[in-house]
Parts: sequence; structure tokens; C-alpha cells
Amino acid sequence: MKPLPMIQPVAQGELDPVCGMTVQPATAAGSYEYRNKKYYFCATRCLEKFRADPEYYLTPPAQRVPKPSPVPAGQNAKYVCPMDPEVSETKPGACPICGM
Repeated sequence: MKPLPMIQPVAQGELDPVCGMTVQPATAAGSYEYRNKKYYFCATRCLEKFRADPEYYLTPPAQRVPKPSPVPAGQNAKYVCPMDPEVSETKPGACPICGM
């Protein structure tokens, strides 16, 4: 019977408030101080999101108010067929080439 491999202890780190990933402060992609607490991030994108709305990411997920969806383009919208990208219309409908 083989001996079991040694389990290496996981180093403690900080929790990225945007994605929930454990981040080591020494190797973090960035940090940001908010309300006298320093937060660490796994990626610059997480840092940018947090910087834009820290209260949203510090609120427990079950209590977060969903962010509104982007406003539809309205009259300037273009509908493009995924099979025939040269076909562009101003309203939804079937593609005249492939029927999609």
C-alpha cells in the first residue's frame, strides 16, 4: 500500500470582493482602500468594477439589487444575421439569404 501524499496547507489570503477568489496580497493584481480597509483583487477588471461601485460588491449577494440592463439602442439598432453578416436590417426578421 502506498503512503498518502502530504497535503500542503493552503496559505491564507484575502478574498476578492468582486469574484470571491482568494488572493495573496503579495501577488494581487491590485488593491484599493475603502472605508479604512484595504481590498485585494485577482485581476484589474475586478479592481475596476469594485472602484466603480464598492457598496454593491460589499453587500451580500442575496441582498444585492440587480443592476439595470443597458438601455436598448432603439431606432439605431442593427440586426445582423449570424450566418450572413453582410445582411443588416433595422428590425428583427428572417434573413433573406439563409432564412435564419
